[in-house]
Amino acid sequence: MKELQYIILDQHKRPTHPFRDGIGAKTKEEVRDCPNVGVIVPKPFIVLDFDTIDQAEIMLSIIEAYDLKCLVMQTTRGIHVWFRSEEPWKCFVNTRLACGLYADCRSHSKNSYVKVRDNGQPRKILRQCRWEEIQEIPKYLYPLNAPATRYDFKNMKDGEGRNQQLFTYIPYMQSKGYTKEEIRECLRLINDHVFMEPLEEKELNTICRDEAFKDRVIQSFFVDESGKFSQSEFGNALIDEFHIINLNDQLYIYKDGYYQEDCRAIERKMIKICPDIKNQQRSEILNYIKIKTYKRAADLKTEPYIINLENTRLDIRDNTMHEFTPDVIEFDRLPVFYNPYSYCEEVDKLFKRLFLDDEETIHLVEEMLGYCLIKHCKYEKGFLFTG
Repeated sequence: MKELQYIILDQHKRPTHPFRDGIGAKTKEEVRDCPNVGVIVPKPFIVLDFDTIDQAEIMLSIIEAYDLKCLVMQTTRGIHVWFRSEEPWKCFVNTRLACGLYADCRSHSKNSYVKVRDNGQPRKILRQCRWEEIQEIPKYLYPLNAPATRYDFKNMKDGEGRNQQLFTYIPYMQSKGYTKEEIRECLRLINDHVFMEPLEEKELNTICRDEAFKDRVIQSFFVDESGKFSQSEFGNALIDEFHIINLNDQLYIYKDGYYQEDCRAIERKMIKICPDIKNQQRSEILNYIKIKTYKRAADLKTEPYIINLENTRLDIRDNTMHEFTPDVIEFDRLPVFYNPYSYCEEVDKLFKRLFLDDEETIHLVEEMLGYCLIKHCKYEKGFLFTG
């Protein structure tokens, strides 16, 4: 692997200099005396961040029990765990993994970085592994957006329906493309490390028997109390996965950090899970979803000073960066990669010409428009272009 690339951070983990696709990155020697330093996640690695003590402790017990070949770094509140993945992952925050734990993800090829030095102190290495020996990330650590209200494995103990939860989790994982062996491995891991109190071995073996794996996943998972296919159960699962809302009789799904109109994506998912689903069933499920997710435009809370950008949600009042979240309903995004340290001489010249070098007016306009965005625009033939 080629030499690692670094960036200098401020005390809030934000870069103090521009960088993108390796351009602007620093060498190890250049950051030697800097108190706060991050390392750009190199190809082919991804980093999972378990950001609470209890999640970190469970993950460490899994690493030890399975002797996982990974690099583990201690953080302020938890651990960073490095694995290999030739294909880059989509970065995510506080997302549920197949094993029931929650993590953040930083991936190679995404201009992602993790902090490796904090206030002059290097992060403590809890488990060392040579770069070439780091293993592929196991399937039970892949993101799997199962409903947390149905599968809250971490808090389950005797008498709280552990058997039924694992049994119904099998067809759910099948619907997501997991093989029998991958599912069995994941269920055993959940039982041994995630449950507050594990099941006995014979109970787990009964759950994982071959008869539990159905050929037609949809009929074994989305069923009502009478055992019949339930369109409402199917609709609720789609709502949970896509974070669907209905506004003005149009269905929007949460994708890439904001809500986008894409009813076809919902239908494609129905067909993928249940190839023989009928047109009438799809229409009825869509109607159910529209009723269940209906919102009035007047009830939507707007954030007039927060702008959705390529890499963050930016409050232009104080330039604070906010995480992407489906809890905030936004319908568009500016094609701008936010970099508070970028500079465009042409934009400055434009402002000076427009406002006759009146610095007070220029400063006021910059604040109103969000100079942090203006600085990343390019000026060409009298027009401002973002990107």
